[in-house]
Amino acid sequence: MKANLNDLRAFIMIVRTQSFTKAAAQMGLTQSALSHSMRNMEMRLGVKLLERTTRNLSLTEAGERLFQRLSPLMDDIDQEIANLDKMSDNNNGVLRLSGSEHAFNYVLWQGLSQFMHQHPHIQLHLIADTRPVDLTTERFDAGIRMGVAEMNTQLYHHVRVSDDVRMCIVGSPKYLAQHGTPQNAYDLQQHDCIALHVLASGKLLNWELIDPTSPKTIVQIQPQGQFIASQTPLLRRAALNDMGLAWLPRDTVEEDLRSGSLKTVLDDWAIHYSAYYLYFPHHRAQSPLLALLVDALQKSD
Repeated sequence: MKANLNDLRAFIMIVRTQSFTKAAAQMGLTQSALSHSMRNMEMRLGVKLLERTTRNLSLTEAGERLFQRLSPLMDDIDQEIANLDKMSDNNNGVLRLSGSEHAFNYVLWQGLSQFMHQHPHIQLHLIADTRPVDLTTERFDAGIRMGVAEMNTQLYHHVRVSDDVRMCIVGSPKYLAQHGTPQNAYDLQQHDCIALHVLASGKLLNWELIDPTSPKTIVQIQPQGQFIASQTPLLRRAALNDMGLAWLPRDTVEEDLRSGSLKTVLDDWAIHYSAYYLYFPHHRAQSPLLALLVDALQKSD
């Protein structure tokens, strides 16, 4: 290529400042480097552009013609770059996030809602799914998941965005009055246990409890009952309608517990899971939009 954009920009700067010294200073170059660059461009073009003496700097006919044509074009380029910067200042763009329905609808909704109001030019695209996703292949900016134990920290940066997730077993007062209150995890085998069907695995989700007499022992219960659903809200609704006991994140039923519509059982057996984390490939850490989301959701230790 006979001339690149940097060489042409340098040429314009020299003409406008009428000085190699001033142009070099504005471009962060040494005067000798700028002079060398101009000589090389003239050699590649096969025409002299500048007449330089110890006191004066002037344009040749070819230089004058090039300057007159390039100067407005460079101004247009600079204006377009300024417009892009202005768009960046307005924080325009789209963020695609992968996560669970529970994370989006309960744990992070308040933070996400505030983020949207604070940044009205950012479009937030939430995809709720329980299956593992490849952020890069499926073109997600970031994902939300519980814990970091199985996360490849060499590939992903992670930020904690919630407290630990507390589970609970709930039933309606009517159901408990009719069927009694379980006293330990093994009593659940005598109850209608509302089950969650996990679409990703095609299996029912086992309930996990902590034996209060052995805090390191996790007891798994396979739910058996009349009602099975693949969405947490349906499990809650079934419990509210006296269909059995449901094992749910406590934050999904807080209002029902306060109103008395549901009651917890086996509180001393309740398990806590690790917090949710926002995670994304390391190369995405420089994204201004993602940085804003991190600031909005990050949970202090």
